[in-house]
Amino acid sequence: MRKSICMIVVLAMLILIAGCAASEEANKSSSDPKRYTHEELIALPGDQLLSVFIENGLEINERLESTFTEDELQELFKTEFESWCIGISSRSDTMYFDLAEQTKAVYEKITRTD
Repeated sequence: MRKSICMIVVLAMLILIAGCAASEEANKSSSDPKRYTHEELIALPGDQLLSVFIENGLEINERLESTFTEDELQELFKTEFESWCIGISSRSDTMYFDLAEQTKAVYEKITRTD
């Protein structure tokens, strides 16, 4: 009888440990961003490129949102992407510098080298 109880306790602990390990692995994979090569990113259309960056933490400030339509903002992001992904802005307003810095940070988080 004692052996049966010990066996049940051991099996329950094994099941609990296996469940925790599976849950931790699922959480790890869902929190890791999808990784892209630079070439994959520049091949994306403007709307998808901007969406990828927003999904990974890029925040568009209110001044940019009020200055540009959604299509214009997507085109701006696509046009300036090569500079912004290294943290450089050719535009003089601070809202562009902020966006360039954010773009670089997200870029470093989501890119991979193959």
